[in-house]
Amino acid sequence: MIVAIDYCISEVYCYVSGSIAFTAIAVYFVTRPSFDIQWQEKAIFSAFFIGAVLCLTFSWLFHTVYCHSERVGRFFNKYANTAVYITLYHYLDCEVCVHSS
Repeated sequence: MIVAIDYCISEVYCYVSGSIAFTAIAVYFVTRPSFDIQWQEKAIFSAFFIGAVLCLTFSWLFHTVYCHSERVGRFFNKYANTAVYITLYHYLDCEVCVHSS
């Protein structure tokens, strides 16, 4: 049981730190001058960063509250899975665009 608690806690910390890191990277990327990074690139990568931050945020929220009750666990599980699907769709959609051009 102690190993399971440590695993869950470390999982939450990994998601939280990833969420904070991606937020910091996104802010750094978006605040670069326009002559350094074009606005079109900022828009495309911002969509990815938003998806990644949402994915990680909903994941740590799910892992934090899923033991509260079955109803709350299912609610947050839907959001966590939806964020993963959106992020994967964006990644796969960009891969198709890159390979088709």
